[in-house]
Amino acid sequence: MNCMSKLLCLASVACLTACGSGESKKEYQPSREERGDIHILRLVGNPYEMGRQHAELMTEEIQQLADFAEQDQGYSLLLSIAETGGLTTAAIEYSYPDVIDECRGMTEVLEDEGVENWPFEHCVTAAYLLVVLENTVGWTQGGCSQFVATRGATSSGEMIHARNLDWPALPPLVEHPTLIVRRPEDKTPYIEVGFPGCVFSLSGVNANGLVIGNNECYAETDFKEEGRSHPQMARQILQEAETLDDARTFFDTQQHATAETLVISDPVTDQAAAFEMSATHMGERGLSADGVVYATNHFEHQDMREIDVERGEDHDTRTRYTRFGQLLEPGGGDSLHGKIDPAAAIAVLRDAYNPFTEEIHPPDLIDGGGSIGNNGSVHSMIFLPARRTFYVSMGKQPVPPSTFVGFSIDELLEEENATPPDPASYE
Repeated sequence: MNCMSKLLCLASVACLTACGSGESKKEYQPSREERGDIHILRLVGNPYEMGRQHAELMTEEIQQLADFAEQDQGYSLLLSIAETGGLTTAAIEYSYPDVIDECRGMTEVLEDEGVENWPFEHCVTAAYLLVVLENTVGWTQGGCSQFVATRGATSSGEMIHARNLDWPALPPLVEHPTLIVRRPEDKTPYIEVGFPGCVFSLSGVNANGLVIGNNECYAETDFKEEGRSHPQMARQILQEAETLDDARTFFDTQQHATAETLVISDPVTDQAAAFEMSATHMGERGLSADGVVYATNHFEHQDMREIDVERGEDHDTRTRYTRFGQLLEPGGGDSLHGKIDPAAAIAVLRDAYNPFTEEIHPPDLIDGGGSIGNNGSVHSMIFLPARRTFYVSMGKQPVPPSTFVGFSIDELLEEENATPPDPASYE
């Protein structure tokens, strides 16, 4: 199917979304555009329709994802173990219906397009990946770093949510950085910082300004294969929650499977929290009295420490957490507290100092040094929800030292009178 045929097909599934009670309806259509090296994918409708649109607009990129999964020894073995060990069955049973339906629509189109190595089972297993990993290879040395600063911690009192996503530099992520803009039928529109074929949320912001990011943790025995995936939970929260309270209530009703920390910020109530969760335990760390909360890859809540894997104070996750404290809390010699603005938040994400070895590492050191900015990030971003803006660096590594490109939340959601980011980028 050529590009024009695809667009005509997609236009036929465009939906009408109400702008408000009694107001005229605005037509939204699925589309794809390129801004520099970043793909922007807009999806509209119910999950099945969005899955079809996703595959129609990114067939070649998802084909590359499928080829990688087939040819990479580690990932292909993981898919095989998941299938023979029953984890693929668990993925299908415990994935949310929206994920199942989007995978079904996506893989139907891919099959029609001749993509034979990304069947429905692969799509759902990938969406259940963190559960699969914890039940097979265990602790994967996650390296994400995340913080929220607001009130007196920032120079203007505005909320800033900053995040480094550390994942292996897989070709689909590095070569095809993608913003996925979903406008789900009868739910809240939202934006994911992701990659082609992604049907869950590792980082995102919704139309209400609610921001969420996932940090992997490891509870030595407190995980199971039967339960919900936290990145899938993040997707549900983005499309259903208006406030932090909504997210908290949602977590309380779910069957958890693995150990993660989800950091959520809510500009409407000026609240944020790190939700530390395992299969049977949950602890919430809210903003400190000084207006900050931060997380790396271990549990800090007093109710969660007993199930966390024992790691020394010089372990990578603890060195990054300690450095966050030095930079974000008041009183220290390196403290930025009260001075944090977008440029300073990016500087924190780029910070290359290890507080235990007292070494400053070169910015092009990847996955080494135990420092925030050298930890193999594939996506780095700051969200400024009051400005309806976010900045992201993604693609070619090293990511944190590269340009952070600005995006307007309202413009991506195709709202009228959207204000462009100012400045357009941070070098």
